[in-house]
Amino acid sequence: MSGPPTLIAAPWTGLSSNEAADRLRRFGPNEPAPPQRRRAMVQFARLFLEPLTVVLLVATSITALLGEFVDATLIMSIVLASTTINFLQTYRSQKAVETLQAALLPTATVLRDGQWQELPRRELVPGDIIRLNAGDLVPADARLLETSHLTV
Repeated sequence: MSGPPTLIAAPWTGLSSNEAADRLRRFGPNEPAPPQRRRAMVQFARLFLEPLTVVLLVATSITALLGEFVDATLIMSIVLASTTINFLQTYRSQKAVETLQAALLPTATVLRDGQWQELPRRELVPGDIIRLNAGDLVPADARLLETSHLTV
C-alpha cells in the first residue's frame, strides 16, 4: 500500500536549492491570496448604504418634499462631506498599509543545502525545515520535528 509522496526532507539536511525551486514552481509562493479590492467608485458608493447615511438621505427626501429646500440642501451637503472625508481617510489608510506591506520583507530561518539560511517567507515550500526561536511568528504550516520548552 503506497501513500502520498512525502514532502518532508530527510532530517537535518533540508531541501536542496534545486528541489526547493522545483517545489516553489509547483506549489507557488508561501503567501496568502491578496484581498480583493473594489474599485474606488464602488467603495465610495457603498458608503451611502451605511444605516446612518440612509436615514439622513431619507430625511433629506422628506425635508425636500415638505418644501424645506434650504434644510434639505444643508443635510445633503453634510452627508456628502462626511462620506467624502470617510472615503478619503479609508482609501489613504489602505494605500499606506499596502506600501508598508510591500516594504517589509519578513524572513524565516530555513535549512537549505545543509546550512541555515535567512530567506523571504514567500520562498518557503512544503518540506522545508524551519527554525523558530522565542517570539518568532510561525512563517508557514509546519510539522514540529523537535522542540525544547515549547509553549503555545
